[in-house]
Amino acid sequence: MKLEKLIDIRKEKKYSQEDIARMLDISLRNYHRKEKGENQFTVSELEKICSYLDIESKELLDI
Repeated sequence: MKLEKLIDIRKEKKYSQEDIARMLDISLRNYHRKEKGENQFTVSELEKICSYLDIESKELLDI
């Protein structure tokens, strides 16, 4: 997953890590770890993030 791209898009759309964590219903700490690459996003989380940010999943996937 292109985590730097996720961070760039999130910031460009003016969302904080806390905003995304709240939308995913996970802790800020858990989201932070996922965004840093320490833990992986689930498919469901990726789908929710893409919907929330109004982007296509292929923008974030290494395909």
